[in-house]
Amino acid sequence: MSIHITRHKEAPDREEFTPMLEEFYAQIIARLQKIGGPEAKTEGLVVEFWETIDQYLPPKGCLLSARNAAGALVGMGGLRPLGDGKGEMKRVFVRPAGRGTGLGRTLIEKRIEAARDLGMNSLFADTFKFSVEMISLYEQMGFKQIDIYPQSASYNSHPELAKYMIFLKKDL
Repeated sequence: MSIHITRHKEAPDREEFTPMLEEFYAQIIARLQKIGGPEAKTEGLVVEFWETIDQYLPPKGCLLSARNAAGALVGMGGLRPLGDGKGEMKRVFVRPAGRGTGLGRTLIEKRIEAARDLGMNSLFADTFKFSVEMISLYEQMGFKQIDIYPQSASYNSHPELAKYMIFLKKDL
């Protein structure tokens, strides 16, 4: 499968990008509720993304999107600065049409490259304990599990979710 990855210089088209965000958050919420987590609405999470979009765009951060040969969005991933040479990887998501292609790995690799370009020397990520595929991928790429890092956007926005999450770090 031919995939084209874009490193956005400005915010992506809201109408086109929002459905993928909604799909991403709906999947997380459904999986979280299966393990006893709280109910949540995708709308607030999508609004939160658009309100903080500047953190994921140059010169501060990085937002990637991936398209298949037909031009359809099949993946995304963000990177935001935390200060002091640190960055946080957020919202890596691959739609079913892009899974099994190595796209998740590529989105992580491209954000590591972007972090280096931005002068970052360590990266942090958080994910849910049920995301065994993401945990495995992060660990294969050199991330180590750590305690909660204080700048975690997910933890700071939703501290009640900490018991369902793991936190990771990679020194660059």
